Amino acid sequence: MSRNDVSPPWTQHVVPATSQAPGPESTSSIPTSETGDRFASWVLRGPLIVALGSLCLLQLATWIPHYLTWPYWADHDVFATIAQGWDDGLLPYRDLRCNNFPGTIYLFWILGKAFGWGRTMPFYAVDAAMLVALGGLLLAWSRRRLGGVLPGLVGYLTFLSYYLSLDYAHAAQRDWQGPFFAVASLLAMQTWPSRAGRLGSALTMALAINFRPQTVLFLPAMALAIDEASRRPGESAGKAIRELLVWGTAFTLFLAASFVPLVMTGVFHDFVQGVRLTAYGGSYNRVTPASILMGWFTLLAPLRMSLIPVAIGLLALRTDVANRRMALVWLAALGFGSLYKPLSPIAHSYLNIPLMLIWAVSLAVLVHLVLALARPSPSLQLTATLVILALGVTVRPEFCVTGPTLRALASFRQGSLPDQNPPGYRVGTVPTSGFYPWQDYRALIDHLKHRTTPETRVANVLKGDPAITSPAARHSVFPAESMAWLRMLCPEQQEDFAKILAQTENAVVVWIPGEIGPDPKFNLDTLVAVIREHYRPDVKFGAIEVWKRKVEPQ
Repeated sequence: MSRNDVSPPWTQHVVPATSQAPGPESTSSIPTSETGDRFASWVLRGPLIVALGSLCLLQLATWIPHYLTWPYWADHDVFATIAQGWDDGLLPYRDLRCNNFPGTIYLFWILGKAFGWGRTMPFYAVDAAMLVALGGLLLAWSRRRLGGVLPGLVGYLTFLSYYLSLDYAHAAQRDWQGPFFAVASLLAMQTWPSRAGRLGSALTMALAINFRPQTVLFLPAMALAIDEASRRPGESAGKAIRELLVWGTAFTLFLAASFVPLVMTGVFHDFVQGVRLTAYGGSYNRVTPASILMGWFTLLAPLRMSLIPVAIGLLALRTDVANRRMALVWLAALGFGSLYKPLSPIAHSYLNIPLMLIWAVSLAVLVHLVLALARPSPSLQLTATLVILALGVTVRPEFCVTGPTLRALASFRQGSLPDQNPPGYRVGTVPTSGFYPWQDYRALIDHLKHRTTPETRVANVLKGDPAITSPAARHSVFPAESMAWLRMLCPEQQEDFAKILAQTENAVVVWIPGEIGPDPKFNLDTLVAVIREHYRPDVKFGAIEVWKRKVEPQ
């Protein structure tokens, strides 16, 4: 139980005098009721915590090993290609085009320098470490702020059930990693309300925005968290305002420091121009006031999503001021976080992750408020906790599988990747996911890695957007990793791409002649003409062909 076990006098239930002497029927039910409450209290204190903690460990153990063998998704290819190019003197945002904030580029650059280019495992290891760190933070926050680890376990299992069911087109996205840092910032502020905790909170929030600018939506909740951590109920707001200014100054300095590499390289202006491609009203940004409203309604239409904040608010009113202020922080995070996807330029399905993350933490808050009430019996508290668990927890998320896990462990001992496709590489809700057979894709990457030289440039003209340049550790012919840049952002630049391809001597083209792709309207006639004029077939992997440069007369 937490420190908030006693309800205010006005919430206490008074039993009428006429009902205090139980009749024969109620007298006979008292021993059964007391036995049930003792059993429920025992379950809440120990067995349920052990069971949920063991389930967390089992799920992670049957997911992490094969997760480390997953291939890059197209988005990962963007940032990893830019990072490797930057290391070899190709400037981001100028020589290699990008319309995103640089946090993910920094991450891939660090991993490439530390472990070598063309290796996908370190990136997925870092992402898995973030997921494990989230569990540690939730349990520390739950124990220190909520009085026990049970609420944190419920919240963590809820998010695990969601995240461990995401395929490679959705996992390890910056729309999970950025919000992870933002949620970590809020948890740190509530768990360690000290100067060091505030500095750590400011740093992690700066990291969040450097990964994804939409995480500014967490700032109102952060202001409430700082107020909660800085002053006791009844005190003036002066101290909270001072602490908010201190936190804001540290946050601003950390955020400014995160752009120093771009300034020192001289590409900050190019960064600004790249990000402007996503501005409202442009060809890439499809957001309108109507789409914002419809997207917001779609996210909150399921009652399990929209009624949880109502339940939190109702229960918070029955507890003390400290609990109400704590709950208000997460209600603000949930409210503003629900705008994350509707306000984003394109409503990709992985943009659901931020709301699911906040919702999972909100379920932890709800469990705490249920346990903090004084009058309900332990039986009712256990029942309510189990109902909350049922809202979002499954025993076996989709990708918690033993067969691929055992094969992955065996392949690690042999120093190779499994021959069979990883579970996350599949045809899914994203039209381009798993677009090519795994065996063909893997054989292509092996060929480019071992049968071409590091100086060979690769033109990825496949319309299914597979990650090729970065896992093959080869630079792109184009000022982007693939044709996805033309299809999604600037189709008018096809002639520029074709000109570059015609002038590049040491290059290979990866494509499927006559490929329709997921978007039949997207044609590459200008590029196709250059390929057929300057390149010839070399090798095939299923339908995928690699063409090399013709020997042209001098």
